[in-house]
Amino acid sequence: MSRIPAIDPQSASGETAELFKTAEKNMGAVPNIIRVLGNSPAVLKAYLTLSDILSETSFDPREREAIALTVAWRQRFARTTVRRRTATVRSDPQGERR
Repeated sequence: MSRIPAIDPQSASGETAELFKTAEKNMGAVPNIIRVLGNSPAVLKAYLTLSDILSETSFDPREREAIALTVAWRQRFARTTVRRRTATVRSDPQGERR
């Protein structure tokens, strides 16, 4: 399977370079997810905007991190659930309840 390359912040140009600077200013570094999202400036901009919005909640940083970790942990199990449910749907194409 091919992977989306992570852009080196030193070689970034244009809007991606500016967004990387913003990320570094806000986060102290350019994390790998930001480097990968940099392949699409529009997606990176949306991600950074969402991060800014979420930082304005009433949750303190520790609570926000706990929420992020919980969501990430549950996502792992969500993928398994989706695969299992997809297999169930394929075996019962009429969609009848069991």
